[in-house]
Amino acid sequence: MLFLRLIVIALIAGSVAWCVGILRRGTAMTQPYSIGLLTCAIVGIEFCIGPYNFGQREHLLIILLLPYVVATATEAVFRLPFAERCGLGVAAGIAIWFKPQDTLILVGLELFLAVRARSLRRILSPEFLSLVITCSIVLMLVCMTPYVKVTLPLLFDTYWAFGTMSALVLVLSHGGYLLQVLVMLLACFVFHRSLRDWATSAVLVVCSGAAFYAFAIQHNDWWYHAYPHQALLLLAWAYLLADFLRPVIDKLSSDSNLRRRAVFVASGAVAVLLCSIVANLHFVATAGTHSQIDPLDQFLAQYKPSTTVYVFSTREAALSSTYNEGLNWGSRFAHLWMLPAIVQNELGPEPPPAPFKQLSPETKARLATLLRKQSAEDLNYWRPSVVLVEQCNVGHPCQGIEGKDFDMISWFLRSPEFAAVWSHYERQAGIDNFAVYKLVP
Repeated sequence: MLFLRLIVIALIAGSVAWCVGILRRGTAMTQPYSIGLLTCAIVGIEFCIGPYNFGQREHLLIILLLPYVVATATEAVFRLPFAERCGLGVAAGIAIWFKPQDTLILVGLELFLAVRARSLRRILSPEFLSLVITCSIVLMLVCMTPYVKVTLPLLFDTYWAFGTMSALVLVLSHGGYLLQVLVMLLACFVFHRSLRDWATSAVLVVCSGAAFYAFAIQHNDWWYHAYPHQALLLLAWAYLLADFLRPVIDKLSSDSNLRRRAVFVASGAVAVLLCSIVANLHFVATAGTHSQIDPLDQFLAQYKPSTTVYVFSTREAALSSTYNEGLNWGSRFAHLWMLPAIVQNELGPEPPPAPFKQLSPETKARLATLLRKQSAEDLNYWRPSVVLVEQCNVGHPCQGIEGKDFDMISWFLRSPEFAAVWSHYERQAGIDNFAVYKLVP
């Protein structure tokens, strides 16, 4: 856990350094004060996802994608050496595979630049060609695995059930974000004559809007899903602020004490970075101390490290609790991600605006058989000492099965294979909204 977090922190440091180096070779924001302001903004943006979502796919997406966006938006890319331009494309090509729908960020970016230049010459640029080649190589590698033929169809059949709102309702529920985008675009239009580089702010807003659309079509208002469009909008605000403050910055830059002040600004940016690193390391070191608050964590804390446990739940939070307490997870999956779609098709869909996909009887039966079979195999293989089962009802809605009374174990026991392995578990006193079972000899 700590090692992985250190890797992400190293990636952030590299991303920030790369972005700063790109800005210094641009044409608009080259004054030390401007660079310092934007450096602090980028550091804050890449750390502001919060400790619990640190290292999520959306986070890695922004870390790897931001240098490409900054370089092309500011047109600093034309001042970079050929190898570095290719590196930008490679990093961006890897980034979008963390969240393929966020390819829309690059689509919006390149379309804006093509319309502004009234030319498609950028498709022959080193960074764009390396982006396309990298994406193609990754796609080819993915197609060589069972992911495309096995996992992807399962995701299309089941993952929609975690959605809580239609795309339109989700967009309309973010009025504050839409207002900020409108204000930003109006500011770029009204003040474009007094701004040195209004186009970069506009490009960043367009990228943010594309990321927002990618967020909306996921149908979930989860914070880390919203991170890409919020991060890009924050960067647009920071760039616009630096542009507005240009006259003040130019006046300060002409001061004879420029060197001392530049060092002060740089020191401030480094201090922000160090504080963020220390805060994240502190979170990892104290991750298990919240067991006094969460009943599930408090219950798991009583077991010795390396004890194997499993939690029947449609939420992935139980997996985090298990690892926070140093325990082993007794399943190949983080949670029962196929179950909500099956249950909604068996018991009826959620009321609008939640999305719903009607599965054929054959597909529904095949998915139910697969889930029961895999769960039985996992119990046989890992033999978890303790199994918790989340109790799904109207008072305690399970994720994806909201508003329904549903008995997970009764549903799984329809499988003789599962019933055979489950006969080795004996029910104990429960905790909060979980039933507890222990493995008996």
